[in-house]
Amino acid sequence: MVETALAEGIEKRREAIQAVVSRIERGSTEVDLHDLQTLLVDVTGGSRRDPGIEMAADDLFAAAAAVVTDRNSNSQPIARKLRLLRDAGLRLQHRLAGAAERAGQRH
Repeated sequence: MVETALAEGIEKRREAIQAVVSRIERGSTEVDLHDLQTLLVDVTGGSRRDPGIEMAADDLFAAAAAVVTDRNSNSQPIARKLRLLRDAGLRLQHRLAGAAERAGQRH
């Protein structure tokens, strides 16, 4: 029962992070970056320490910050930074999916 709730909580955070990353990809603001930071702090501090999740979250935030900064200053090229953002997002999604799976399997 507790394991299922934990797995569902991780899945909801995963979906929320992906939604914010998608907003940043389409057209970012400082508010989106702040929302992402809040979600990442929540996901990294919400359960047992997981260095893989922490590193993936740090990479995702750094990539998102680069996209937001460059978009706000009209810096080019943005395509590489968007690719790095997507890649970092996928790494974190993969790590969180594994954590949700492990949480659901605990007895």
